[in-house]
Amino acid sequence: MQRKLTLMNVWTSFVLARTTSARSRKRSPSSSEQVAEGVALVDGTENAMSGIAEALRKTEALVTQIARSARTQAASIGELSGTVEQIDRATQKNAAMIEENSAASRSLALESEALSDIVDKFRATGGVAGSGSRGATTTLRPAGVSNLARSA
Repeated sequence: MQRKLTLMNVWTSFVLARTTSARSRKRSPSSSEQVAEGVALVDGTENAMSGIAEALRKTEALVTQIARSARTQAASIGELSGTVEQIDRATQKNAAMIEENSAASRSLALESEALSDIVDKFRATGGVAGSGSRGATTTLRPAGVSNLARSA
């Protein structure tokens, strides 16, 4: 059976070709749309990656600045600590000197009381024998006491 080329066969072939072509065209735009969507996704991903990279650069700069500030603060704290130690040593020296001065003051007060008691023992009230004056007060001092009074 040979096929005869008839008008009907040609027409059927033409309709079939046109239908197939139309279906191909319908499929082609969807493929084109998919390609366009893919390109848009790639562009979006590229933009997102660029944004992430920029955010990382900014974060790195901030971390570097924070580290630099932390080093500066650590150095300042070290200097401050040294200064506080010097102040502490000076305060301790001052407290020791105050304690020494207080002890010396107490010692001087005790010595002054003792010296006053000694002076009171040598003080005589009343007259000296043979002077003829009554009621006159005569103060007698030992030789060492008068030398102390002159040296002070």
